[in-house]
Amino acid sequence: MSVPQFVRKTGLVLVAGSGFTILLSHMAEFLEAPRCPVRDGGDPDLFPPEPLTSSMSQLGVANAVPSFARAWNVECSTCHSAAPYLNEVGRDFKEAGYRFREGDGSIVPEAQQHQKISDQLTLEPTSPLAFRVKSYLAQYDGDVVKTRPLHEVELLANGNVGEQVAYHIELETEDEDAFVPAASGRLTWNPSRAINLFGGYTPLFSVDPYNSMAEGGHRLTVAHKAPLDADYGTGLRLRKASQNVGIYGRVGPLFYVVGGAAPTGSLEGESPSLGFGRLAFELAPGVAFGGLLAGGGTSVEDATGGIADYAVMRAGGDFNAELGDLIIDGLFIAAGDGSSVGDNGWNLAGDLELLYTVHGAHASPVFLPLVRLDWTQAANGGPTALASALGVNSYVLSNVRVGAEADLTLVSDADKGYGVTLLVDSAF
Repeated sequence: MSVPQFVRKTGLVLVAGSGFTILLSHMAEFLEAPRCPVRDGGDPDLFPPEPLTSSMSQLGVANAVPSFARAWNVECSTCHSAAPYLNEVGRDFKEAGYRFREGDGSIVPEAQQHQKISDQLTLEPTSPLAFRVKSYLAQYDGDVVKTRPLHEVELLANGNVGEQVAYHIELETEDEDAFVPAASGRLTWNPSRAINLFGGYTPLFSVDPYNSMAEGGHRLTVAHKAPLDADYGTGLRLRKASQNVGIYGRVGPLFYVVGGAAPTGSLEGESPSLGFGRLAFELAPGVAFGGLLAGGGTSVEDATGGIADYAVMRAGGDFNAELGDLIIDGLFIAAGDGSSVGDNGWNLAGDLELLYTVHGAHASPVFLPLVRLDWTQAANGGPTALASALGVNSYVLSNVRVGAEADLTLVSDADKGYGVTLLVDSAF
């Protein structure tokens, strides 16, 4: 199929998908869901304002993990510009170990939604559990039509143990892996804004709050972000989990992460030989530029059953900009990998993403067009793969997103393939 033919068919699908999402969003109006008390039109009788701290009085439009919405007794419009993407409040909430800061940046334990049973025991007042279900109602990958109403299920647990320790746990199962559960998670100790400790089995930069680094269950698209997905056959894929420890924090406008890890896929953390670091500088609220570096040694089993040792390196830069309802983020990574049997050279990968949130009477976006361009250079300086994701989404409820996405892959300007997906993403 030629590119013009694909564009015409994709246009029809996206128009139909737009109609689908808009129709469902209008249907949601009849449900008369109460709105967030921190926005105009919220119902203070349904959501009393007393639990809110002074720092929460300035919360913006968003959607949140349901367990946090339950604990704080607010609408899901708290921490995300378009769930699961974080806004400024959400980033600070994550950095602080799932706690809200006061206006001066301090954290008052008594102001948090915790149940302090004694000086030695502080627990969550409500269940920290939440579920997320991703459904691909109809999917066409260029060759096969599929219906996957139960594509992925996630069990999430987020909260605090004591006043300064936070946890994040995910148990995920999906059809592509025969519904075999896979677990990941981390603990953080958050004594201050400047220095916090973390450890767990997660992607290397899982404590990072910026949308440019959002992958896995934190992305908005069906397609993965190319620079975080590429591993060039050397066993270092930044979106995959590994056993890791480190420190992170923020000093003024500067956010940092420094840590060490075992190779990706090493469940028991054998031979920890990777180091990683990250800096991000906020030029203004919602506008940040940063860089990252990760490298060390990995071992990968080859086709003959032997073990190949690699020296791997990832270096890159990213940016994030929230310009009103327009959100732009991008990530560029150069991979330099070598082994005893050859050198992959430097290979490049990147993505550029734009989305726009159109709001109606409710806090959640009623219409969310999204465009992302990904490119990946094959190992050993091979041809560059160019892919695009075009999506339209709507939050018919604060915790339910419906959408349509078209994905086109080009390699060396030749038509490689395309796919179209109608999806429902819900959390409760």
